[in-house]
Amino acid sequence: MEIIEDLPTVPKTGCTLRVARKPARVYLAPEKKEIPFDYNSGVLTYTVPAFSCSTLVVIEF
Repeated sequence: MEIIEDLPTVPKTGCTLRVARKPARVYLAPEKKEIPFDYNSGVLTYTVPAFSCSTLVVIEF
């Protein structure tokens, strides 16, 4: 087993995805923090806030 004592922080990160329809919501799990997003002509854009270790983004349609 290896213990990682100092986890680096990943700075806020912009994401762009092509999706078939506009999402109902975009949020972080499990904390359910809403992430503002834009949807235009099949392209979804949002920014993930800074995080350490890992995070999970849920896109709900």
